[in-house]
Amino acid sequence: MSEAPGHFLKDYFSNQLSDREKSVLPVVVVLLVVAAVLRTQPHIANVTPFFAISILVGFLLGPNRVVLAGVLSAVAMLAGDLVIGLHWTMIFVYAGMAIATIFGALGSNSIITQRSWVRRIVATFTVTGLASTSFFIVSNLGVWLVGALYPRTIEGLITCFTLAIPFFTNSLTADLFFGTVFITVALRILNQTAATPETETSLVKQVHGR
Repeated sequence: MSEAPGHFLKDYFSNQLSDREKSVLPVVVVLLVVAAVLRTQPHIANVTPFFAISILVGFLLGPNRVVLAGVLSAVAMLAGDLVIGLHWTMIFVYAGMAIATIFGALGSNSIITQRSWVRRIVATFTVTGLASTSFFIVSNLGVWLVGALYPRTIEGLITCFTLAIPFFTNSLTADLFFGTVFITVALRILNQTAATPETETSLVKQVHGR
């Protein structure tokens, strides 16, 4: 007999959380609240730490909790949207944000298993860049598909993406900077009790519950 959906969700979000996940969860919530607040404040177009924090949330919770990371990030984004205003491309923006948390969660293994800090930073840079590029593609496909700004033709698609490049430059720069800094700082904090490089990877793996 299959388990009722309500029981599955209760187990997923509560009973089955490990001690590590329960200890990380308050930090994740605080980070997302800060990200949501900053997103509602005046800022340069597409330059906020929200996207990078979503990647960090995925990284902290890990691949086993990618759904939880995505839900929490979506709630934080919705809170910000309720303040700054809803829009017709929201579903694509939220899909792009979900991709960010997925990249952060699935990319955590490739980051923590690197043997040197230089390689970890490069891996973080790569994960963040791929997530940011994916968001750019998904969100602008939404603008082209459901908006009235561009005709639904190849020419309209090309124009849409061409005009979005300056915004992408801002967002990519911000995401690479904030994402790399946040994850590197998080790794430093997780590794602060490690005595040797050999124990660092083992410690981080232990903290990540793998």
